[in-house]
Amino acid sequence: MNSLRGSSVRITVHKPVSLKNDHLFGTVIYERHGNKLIVKLTENLKGTKVTSNMVLLSPQNVKETFKPGNQHYAVMVNGTLISEDHQELETTLSGTLSFD
Repeated sequence: MNSLRGSSVRITVHKPVSLKNDHLFGTVIYERHGNKLIVKLTENLKGTKVTSNMVLLSPQNVKETFKPGNQHYAVMVNGTLISEDHQELETTLSGTLSFD
């Protein structure tokens, strides 16, 4: 399995409504077993507890994984904002992740 580290991604946000249809852009900085990614966003995202440019993503469907090397492949994801020290977590969004 090819590593996704360094891959450029786009997240089309479906929820929350305040971000609906917004596009977030970033780079994969960490991958775990094809079902968890940490993406460093190009700008900070503000939650109710955490403001960060890092989001932990996992597929909404537990049987799905992130398929490396497939440009334009899209997967529905849940996203959790994480602080720089990875100590604070806040579930923030759901959307569609695609690899650019």
